[in-house]
Amino acid sequence: MTHIREACACGIYGSIVAAGFHRGIEWHTHKSHLYGVNGYMQIPEGHPWSDLSYQEIDAEKWVKDEPEFDGGAWELTFKNGAWIGFDTQHAWDSWPDMSFPWRPDGTEPYDTQWTPELVAVNARRWCDLIAEAGDAL
Repeated sequence: MTHIREACACGIYGSIVAAGFHRGIEWHTHKSHLYGVNGYMQIPEGHPWSDLSYQEIDAEKWVKDEPEFDGGAWELTFKNGAWIGFDTQHAWDSWPDMSFPWRPDGTEPYDTQWTPELVAVNARRWCDLIAEAGDAL
């Protein structure tokens, strides 16, 4: 894990858990300030999503089948310049370091049991979508 005091290229302050390139798209995962890890992907220059806000980027519009994301990863919650991202602290998401690993009614575990590796998988799934949306033009 790399500890940084200044913002990363994606605009996030904090520890990079993993980073790489998938289909030519750069991605990072960063430790959240709450708990768990979040995912970030860079939109290439000239891409059709470049001028959109994160709220305007609809994953379902760009894929033929249902997006195969875990938990709330399909819902973007961040954009800073060319970087978009998703968080893993949605309702019914859980992390091993959470102090409340069961639903409030105590009857079932949360729907998505996140791990840093699963966040990286979902970041690469977003890279696939970014590449496919860029190829669609």
